[in-house]
Amino acid sequence: MARATIAEASPDRRVKSSGGGRTHIFDSLRALAQPADRKLLGLDPILKVLIPALVILSLGVVAVIRIDSLKQDFIASQAEAELTLQNLAVAVAMGINNHAANNPLGDAGEILSEVLPKGALRQGRRFYLTEADGKVVGFAARQASQTQPATLDAEIGTNQPLTILGASAGVLRLHPTEDSDILATVHHLDAPYASLAVVQPHKDALAAWRSKRTQDVLIFIAMTLLSLVLVYSFFAQSARAHEADEIYANAYKRQEMALVHGRSGLWDWDVTSGTLVWSSSMSALLGYTSSDGRKDFRFSMDELNELMHPDDPSLYELQAQLLASPDTGFDTQLRLRHRSGEWLWLRLRGELVESEAGARQLMGIATDITEQKLLAENTRLADIRLRDAIETTSEAFVLWDNRNHIVMCNSNYRNLHKLSVDDVTPGTPYEVISAKSNPDIISTTPLPDDTSAPGARTYQITLADNRWLQISERRTGDGGFVSVGTDITDLKRHQEKLIEDEKQQAILIRDLSAHRQKMQTLASELVILADQHAREKEKAEAANNAKSEFLANMSHELRTPLNAIIGFSEIMRSGIFGKLGSDKYVEYCDDIHESGTFLLAVINDILQMSKIEAGRFQLDFEQVPLHDIVRESIRVVSVEVMNKDLQVTINGDDEINMDADRRSMKQIMLNLLTNAVKFTPEGGKISINMKASDYMMQLSITDTGIGIPEDALKKLGMPFEQVQNQFSKNHNGSGLGLAITRSLVEIHQGRMMIESCEGKGTTVTIMMPLVQMAELDENAELSA
Repeated sequence: MARATIAEASPDRRVKSSGGGRTHIFDSLRALAQPADRKLLGLDPILKVLIPALVILSLGVVAVIRIDSLKQDFIASQAEAELTLQNLAVAVAMGINNHAANNPLGDAGEILSEVLPKGALRQGRRFYLTEADGKVVGFAARQASQTQPATLDAEIGTNQPLTILGASAGVLRLHPTEDSDILATVHHLDAPYASLAVVQPHKDALAAWRSKRTQDVLIFIAMTLLSLVLVYSFFAQSARAHEADEIYANAYKRQEMALVHGRSGLWDWDVTSGTLVWSSSMSALLGYTSSDGRKDFRFSMDELNELMHPDDPSLYELQAQLLASPDTGFDTQLRLRHRSGEWLWLRLRGELVESEAGARQLMGIATDITEQKLLAENTRLADIRLRDAIETTSEAFVLWDNRNHIVMCNSNYRNLHKLSVDDVTPGTPYEVISAKSNPDIISTTPLPDDTSAPGARTYQITLADNRWLQISERRTGDGGFVSVGTDITDLKRHQEKLIEDEKQQAILIRDLSAHRQKMQTLASELVILADQHAREKEKAEAANNAKSEFLANMSHELRTPLNAIIGFSEIMRSGIFGKLGSDKYVEYCDDIHESGTFLLAVINDILQMSKIEAGRFQLDFEQVPLHDIVRESIRVVSVEVMNKDLQVTINGDDEINMDADRRSMKQIMLNLLTNAVKFTPEGGKISINMKASDYMMQLSITDTGIGIPEDALKKLGMPFEQVQNQFSKNHNGSGLGLAITRSLVEIHQGRMMIESCEGKGTTVTIMMPLVQMAELDENAELSA
């Protein structure tokens, strides 16, 4: 139907053109729709196959060579390890035989250590010196964690030919257990020893070979990666070259065909055949390319109608409208579906032409106007959003044009001036609106304006409902002005509150000034008190030094006669020069000896306490096994323990070693044990618990003795303090034992804690560092 209409249209409405001109235009569009063939270089396909093959072949050859080399190196490394093991065994065996001949009674371990060559223990090698019954009497290894086995069979396994054949068996690879793999050789020795065994883990013997193997693997991986990078670079470069050729060809065609339209395309509609041809730029605009299965961009009218929006007129309708119009040119807008499914707005402009041969063509250009359409829609939405924003704002807003006619306002402005919607119709003059407005304004106060814009002003109004508004008016660029009224009621009330706060601050400042004067007076008094305290401190230190000197002199003067008293009483009660006669004399001598010994112990405690307080007590730090100190102290009090039938138990780690002064540690332990034994009734229990963390040692002594009252715990451990209750009145003491113990613990950088329940027992806990801080600082300086 459409084709009949076109055929019957008046020839006068069509633009005629020469056959050559029409053919030239049609051929040009045909050339635009048919891109030139892209030719690849002839060698590219061959190189793309040949280069990866050569790389793979090269890597394979390198891999075969390196694997063969690693096998040869493995054999050589194992032979070298066996030869080294054999030579070391021969050298050490000769040394042991010579040493045994000169000193047959020497220690086996020392002999083995002396004859070992330098570096013999490297790479995990271990040496075993055995007797005739297979017992290991000498052992040497580099790792301190390895311990000496009882017999050689435990190391290399039972019924081994090595132990029978000796050196003639050479070096054998053994598997004494499922997870062990060793190289071993045994050499027989002269008496008094039977044999020397040298053992080396197989993995340690081949450590150098494994390291080389790892290096070879890493090098091969690096070569492989480098080869892959080179192959990738070749393909990438080839792809870039092809892409550059294609870009150049397209740019050349577009330049020749004068297609330099942005977002546009040329099209040629053959009305007679009903086909449409368009340029590649038009196809790209719609998302179609030559790779979609078309040799050229030709579409039938039915195919093109499927791309058109259903709300827009079809191609047949456009043809009919154009042919029915006296004008041969046309300009219309429609939507076509992009290949992705989106709709594009296109502006079609063209003209109907006819060649001398009678062929009718619609030719023209299509321009993408989607962005303009979107911009128009976004502008419309922005206007709506702007009106909504102005309407929802809390300020009263109004905009006037350069003729003082209203453009727009919000409801807050209408409510303020008591205007209806009809009163503020856009275009209404300012004078008309002012005559209708009736705001409840009590007063108006002009405010200084920070801007220098002409026509700008700011003023404040007070409303009848006790609200304040600040009105700001500014001129617009086109000569109009905008007025914004902001509710400043909260701000005004806040200002009034600030004024009141300033008054309160002034009162507070006066109070602070008076307080500051008082504090300055107190500071002066504190300075005076500090001076007095310093003077009193100097007096106290002088008195303490005098006390220490007096105690030292007194102790020296008292110990001299006490030694004579103790000595003579010992001679008299032992009857060295004969019997005293009466048994009472012996009893008196015992009392004299016991009292003198007790007094001497008290004097020694006083002297030691004075040294500690004066800071003259010297410590000799060394590695002290805590378990030995505990057992030595228990032996000292063992007689009293047995007499009272006490049960003493030791719990905890037996391998605690610490930096400490041995004499002080023993005194600490004796003082605590003596107190525990002294105050524990017969048949009681004493428990000693030891444990250590990474840096600290903790020792606790718990007894089931008489306990300590809670009010006495605070002063316990102070010099000359004793706890007296119904259970402890018969126990003598100077009261310095715990004080000395606490002081010795503290100078070891530790602390002592006492927990007790009266009538149930006491627990004394001391915590001391395993390594003294002075030693840590020294080690840090050495390592730095």
